[in-house]
Order: sequence, then structure tokens, then C-alpha cells
Amino acid sequence: MSTISNSDILLPSWSDRLRFIGLVPIDWFLYLACRTYRSFLWGFQRLNPRYMAWTSRISARRAFYRAVEHVPAYATFVAEHISEDRGIPETDKERYIKAFPTELRCLEGRIPSTGTLIDESSGSTGTPFNWVRSILERIETHIFVSYFATYCFGLRPWITINAFSMGAWATGLNVGFRHGDA
Repeated sequence: MSTISNSDILLPSWSDRLRFIGLVPIDWFLYLACRTYRSFLWGFQRLNPRYMAWTSRISARRAFYRAVEHVPAYATFVAEHISEDRGIPETDKERYIKAFPTELRCLEGRIPSTGTLIDESSGSTGTPFNWVRSILERIETHIFVSYFATYCFGLRPWITINAFSMGAWATGLNVGFRHGDA
């Protein structure tokens, strides 16, 4: 198994950089289209699935490079585990979550002092873990959970029954709060 040098994988290529620049108008379109459920639905019904798949791949690459640049634990993890034949390494609890302290898994290696919520998992695997959520992440998650629920159940009033069997505090309550606001 050959190893890619850090300089090859930890910096985007020039073609990647050009593709990332091409995402700027798409980012604006998504920002505007996702303001309401109706505009979200209208926008996504008009986009070609192949185009959405392509932009999703480019967006994922951009997210990878941003994480390598701004999340110290992820940069270290990638440098230690990347290989040519397997590509970007998958994170897991053993090699990533347990191996790095919470703050190093945050942007710029610190837990934000404002607008942060720390969820704790149920510990069903033996150890509960903390998950740091920014206010922006919570807002975006709440919006898209409500859009998905509206897509599935329509605009008529409905009731959410929080039946998450595991991680109810970390996931179920967060989902339940959003449904209460929908």
C-alpha cells in the first residue's frame, strides 16, 4: 500500500480550486432556494439529478479540504491514515473520536464560546460521547428535518412521536424540537 504525501492530499489541486469557485453561484442559489419549503421544493424539482450529483461530489471535496485546513484533529487523522488505494479515510469512534479531544475536533481547535450546544450520546456502546453543535448547524439541521417531514407528511397539522431508541438526547430531542416549530 503506497502512501500519498501530505502535500499531495492536504491541498486541493488547481482544478479542484476552479471547481470550488464554480460552486459559489450554486451556494447562493441553494441559500435562496432553501429559505422556505415551497422555494426549496420548486428549486430542487427543476435541477437535473446528474447535475446535483456532480455538485454534491464537488461540495464534498470542498468540505474535506476545509476540514483538513480548519479542524486540527481531522488534519492529523487524514495525514496518518490516507492512502492512494483507499482514498479519504473513514472516521470512526476508535481511530478518531476516542483518539482526539473534543476541542481538537472543532473548528480551529476550540469549542466556540457562544451559540454552542453540546449533545451527549446515550453511551449505548459503553461510553457516552459529546458532540459539539454550532447554532448554524442546528438551524440548518432543523430546517432540513422540517422540510423532509413536510415532504413526507404534507402541510396539514401532524404530531411527532419521538421514538429514537438510542441517542434520544443527542438526536431525538433535537429532531423533536424542530418538529415542534414546524
